Amino acid sequence: MDIIVTTPKKEIENSNEEGKWAEKNGGHWFRVFHFKPDINIGDRIYFVMNGFIVGYGILMHSPYQTIDGETCDVTERVWGKDGDWVLEYNDWHWLDNQIEFKGFEGIRYVFKLPEEMRNRIIGEVSDSRYKEKGK
Repeated sequence: MDIIVTTPKKEIENSNEEGKWAEKNGGHWFRVFHFKPDINIGDRIYFVMNGFIVGYGILMHSPYQTIDGETCDVTERVWGKDGDWVLEYNDWHWLDNQIEFKGFEGIRYVFKLPEEMRNRIIGEVSDSRYKEKGK
């Protein structure tokens, strides 16, 4: 299931730096959670920055639990702790038209959003992943 997460304001500069590095050198990004999000390979992870959904990545592996946190190759910073869940994503896509969306903590599942907002995010009603679930 596609999800939405917020990049905290204090991490936006760091996130942009990691993105530039990954675009230049190849690789992927990751996000760490204290719980296991209901998401599958190929699902989208949308990101809110400064009150707007700005783009998304594609989940490249099933979520897995980390041992002693996950280390960023760019900053060498350790995120999370033993037992946290890691989502790795790549194939970044900037949205042509950013969508206003208030920041929040945790995650939001796209299919649980009001239909009008959900349709704006997925870009078209014919997205088969949502039709199959009857959402």
